[in-house]
Amino acid sequence: MNKILIVVPYLYPALSYGGPAKVVYDLAEELSKKNAVTVYTTDAWDAERRISGKEKLKGNGNLKIRYFRNLINSIAYKYRIFTSFGMVCSYLRERDQFDTVHLNDVFVLPNLLIGYLAFLYKKAYVYSPHGVLDPVRTRRKFLLKKIVYRLIAGRILRGAKTLIATSDSEKNTLQALSFRNVITVFNGVPTRKFQPSGKFQKYKNEKKLTMLYVGKIHPLKGLKELIRALKNITFPFQLLIAGTDDGDMEYIQKLISQYKLRNIFFLGFVNDGQKAELFNLCDLFVQPSLSEGFSISILEAMNYGRPVLITKACNFPDVKIYNAGIVLETGEKLVSNLKEELIFINKNKSLLKPMGENAKRLVSKKYSIGSMADKMLKIYNA
Repeated sequence: MNKILIVVPYLYPALSYGGPAKVVYDLAEELSKKNAVTVYTTDAWDAERRISGKEKLKGNGNLKIRYFRNLINSIAYKYRIFTSFGMVCSYLRERDQFDTVHLNDVFVLPNLLIGYLAFLYKKAYVYSPHGVLDPVRTRRKFLLKKIVYRLIAGRILRGAKTLIATSDSEKNTLQALSFRNVITVFNGVPTRKFQPSGKFQKYKNEKKLTMLYVGKIHPLKGLKELIRALKNITFPFQLLIAGTDDGDMEYIQKLISQYKLRNIFFLGFVNDGQKAELFNLCDLFVQPSLSEGFSISILEAMNYGRPVLITKACNFPDVKIYNAGIVLETGEKLVSNLKEELIFINKNKSLLKPMGENAKRLVSKKYSIGSMADKMLKIYNA
């Protein structure tokens, strides 16, 4: 039985930090069916609060989840500066207990220190950057990231047995940085579905095209471009935005007010049952990202049989191949293309159901959590 340590600074249900919090938990749970898995994570939920005792996941016989206190959550949420050094001390004591260490996220100091210790003591480790080295994303807080990368992150990544890309696009990015030990493993989602909550039934409206966005409200998610595309839309629609603010809420709300748009609703953080309800009542899932690692929200929407309107930056070329939705180019024409496609969809609503069925088949065939776990295990054992 393999003994695997997974290190991630934020873990489900701390979804305010993004999709990796969920996919890492799902992967750990799937791997634990046949392996001994330990997860090191922190108690960070968002800038204001911590994961409470009742919210902490219990694991199972083969899965142990260890939460370490993050000293200052506000700077972790805003700058991704995590201060959970207890996990570093634990790894130093327990390093001989694990066959493989799987590190997640690059610009996180405790993770990098564990990577350094693994390198120093000649322990096998693999690294999942989760898209954070994409040039579009590294432009934000560029100086700080450049310093961290030059001083420590680049060296630790080069010492990894394997770098795991979530898409072929990310693989190309990593190889352009002169990494040669890169393997693409697509994220996966469990086939299980959650009981809808019943909280959002007031938004069920068959007379309007109901669009749903689930994710962080972040400048790179394309929400500004989507709002601009809706500016002169004349057919009845509503846009539901579920997620927490990550730097773009105020600007988007100003745009909505400036354009005098109605029927755009901010729902805040949603749990699994609430997401299940939103997926079921929406006509179309939208995520026009300018840069993306590999969106779990897109996978979840397709798993519920929803067609998607996304960009090439979302790294889902199969959406077009399987006719599971619409994939747009990013760039200067994104706003006009979004508007054009939404008008087309509204006029051809009969296309939505078969696209949604194709989306569900795509997830089942290519993006299951079981398939992801099998590929990861081969990498660990190589």
